[in-house]
Amino acid sequence: MIGRKIAFAVSASWLSQVIRIGLNLLILPIMFHAMNPEELGLWLVLGQSTIFLSILMEAGLTPTITRRIAFVAGRNLSGPDRPLDEESRRDLSDMLASGRIAYRFVSIGVFIVTFALGSLYLWNLELRQVSPTTAWIAWILLCLGYATMAWSGLWTALATGLGYVAAGTIASTVVGIATLLAQMVVVLAGGGLLWLAIVSALGGVVVRLSLRLYVQRRQPHLFSVPGRWDGALMRGMMAPAIRSWLTAVGFAVLFKTDQYFIAIYVDTAQVPAYYAVYTLLHNLAILALALGQTSSVYVSQLWHSGTMEEIHEIVLRSLRITLILMVSGVATLLVVGQDLIGVWIGPDHFAGFPVLTALGVMFVLCVQQNAVLTFARATENEVYAVPFLLAGGLALLLSWGLVPHLGLLGAALATLLAQLLTTNWIVLRDGLRRLRVSMATYGRTCLLPLVPVSLVTYFGTMAVAGGSLLPSALDRLLAGTSVGMTVCLAGLWLFGLSPANRSQVRSALRATMRRRRRAGQQQTEPPVHSG
Repeated sequence: MIGRKIAFAVSASWLSQVIRIGLNLLILPIMFHAMNPEELGLWLVLGQSTIFLSILMEAGLTPTITRRIAFVAGRNLSGPDRPLDEESRRDLSDMLASGRIAYRFVSIGVFIVTFALGSLYLWNLELRQVSPTTAWIAWILLCLGYATMAWSGLWTALATGLGYVAAGTIASTVVGIATLLAQMVVVLAGGGLLWLAIVSALGGVVVRLSLRLYVQRRQPHLFSVPGRWDGALMRGMMAPAIRSWLTAVGFAVLFKTDQYFIAIYVDTAQVPAYYAVYTLLHNLAILALALGQTSSVYVSQLWHSGTMEEIHEIVLRSLRITLILMVSGVATLLVVGQDLIGVWIGPDHFAGFPVLTALGVMFVLCVQQNAVLTFARATENEVYAVPFLLAGGLALLLSWGLVPHLGLLGAALATLLAQLLTTNWIVLRDGLRRLRVSMATYGRTCLLPLVPVSLVTYFGTMAVAGGSLLPSALDRLLAGTSVGMTVCLAGLWLFGLSPANRSQVRSALRATMRRRRRAGQQQTEPPVHSG
């Protein structure tokens, strides 16, 4: 049952992410042509800033309360996949009542602190093509929108913790798609920074309402039990929540500050070129990590019952698939990345192969680290705050030293080196130890298959798209992407899936083909007339 729920959740997550990524990739070239470089660079910086700062002010509550809800669902007397019993409903009602109060303070804190910190950044910018008043109003609206998003964290935690991962993902994605489409219309109609901020703020409100309505419809009996403030419960969540928050602080500083150094030490107009390469790899990482993100809640539920064999199956399969997707994607981009940027937003906006290579290696290591981290934290193993804070501080120091001299490449190298020296090996070692997976098992089952997959992908793509046989960038892009996808699918089949998984896929395909043949035969049979 859990396997089917994971498969459905992953399918929904991948489909949702593909649609959102496609729209993001579509709207960016529209912005490149409709907005001046300074306005576009300011929007990208401000948009990333609100996400970054709202993560910091979320205070670690959402991942912590999600795990606690999953633990309650896992010890449900009727079973984790059955309706909640009375004791579970009572515990969750108290958790919701306490969470409502806590999240009100969190959302207020998000607005106050994000506005204050963003104000320090805006005061140091010298804007020539954008009105300072417009920038300030846009910043206020963005802060309001993400404060509302932080307020909806309770409903996100409840839907995810109860196992409604797929439906919750779809609900959030529908709102996200509507927001992106509205922003696309705004840009095409000539609207600028201010109107984009208005649409973004409204999107935060709709996300909260949609998640709340969905959970109330799926669990109406849960809300029939009156909850009460439970101080002991909230105090028990404070320690893991604070550690989770500190981990998020370090993570955000490590991965979300490079654009500030580019804007300050290079030029705001250079941010879009760096952001374009970063976006491609970031979207690839999102798709690769979808399996771990959607299945971690089931690891939380199984951890409570001590079912280690099933946990190992979920974890190792997820890690194999995640790494194969990421490595094959980066190997393909190293060959056709320039052509993709040229076809997408124009050849003048390519940041260069050194930047692409550094960011590609950085994201491969980031995906490995995050995949292990997600599963380890699903067991409430919040011990990674210090490594991530050290990594974030080191990234700031390296960016301060490298960006003024190396420009865009310095920003990429600063993040890569900071990650290599700290979190990458610490999270891998401690996370696998927590999950009781030996390093030898991980290396043999997850890392070793990456060698043939990456080599075959890179040299196969290079043989097809790296020479002068195909004259146009679009032809090279299509040919190289086809080779990369083919090798990736072969790698997933041979190395990502276990023999039992491959047998299940074959059985499902055979059953589907039999149903289609029977349906075709019924349609071609002539009707029988009684006579």
